[in-house]
Amino acid sequence: DDDDDDENDDAAPIDPFKDPDPTQSFSFRFPHPQNGFIDIVLQGYKAESDQIWKSTGLTIWRAAEQLCEYIVKHPDLLKSKCNIIELGAGLGLCGILVHLMTTHSNVCLTDGDTDALKALRENVELNKKESQNEGTISCCQLLWGRQNSINLLQLLGQGQKYDLLIASDVVYTAVVVKPLWETVQTILSRDGVFLFAYCSRRDVPITIELVLKASNEAGFSYECADDRDGVLVYLFRWKS
Repeated sequence: DDDDDDENDDAAPIDPFKDPDPTQSFSFRFPHPQNGFIDIVLQGYKAESDQIWKSTGLTIWRAAEQLCEYIVKHPDLLKSKCNIIELGAGLGLCGILVHLMTTHSNVCLTDGDTDALKALRENVELNKKESQNEGTISCCQLLWGRQNSINLLQLLGQGQKYDLLIASDVVYTAVVVKPLWETVQTILSRDGVFLFAYCSRRDVPITIELVLKASNEAGFSYECADDRDGVLVYLFRWKS
């Protein structure tokens, strides 16, 4: 009995405030540019759960939703775009939407975090088109930086670059800005577009001005295409 008491003493205390089910299902409906609607259901975690402290990609952030709204309102952005990639895809909302909006496009969703990548792959399986003839979608791990990006291009397409890059809410610290632009420089085609959504946060020690300054130094021009509710959507292109 004394041994049992010792084992009980060593047991972790029960946290009465901990959510017994931190998972969350996210449902979205977007108007299709041609007809009807696009429905997407994603599995992830509540924004306030412990899992999000370890991996911010396991929930849905406001910038991703607004980037999706922008894409739906500007379907011309997707015309003639054959190779599309999402950086820091998280649960995959933006990339899956693009996959469902386009025909005959190859869409690759990437994330550097292993936990996010697992959830991303599961969500892609839940939402992808039934027919591969209407376009493909895939997932791949990518840690930003020049060499990792070169390796990705060689792995996926014998060095072929991407027509369209998309990313939302992916910059939380200054140290990732340089590797981000190294990746964009490496994988974006000369006539390609980088569609980037940024949400200003008081608890994040980085500003959009730092991101824009780095983009200019990396050889890109930019325009602010949307500014609503604290979320900025930018279009970056190679300088002519």
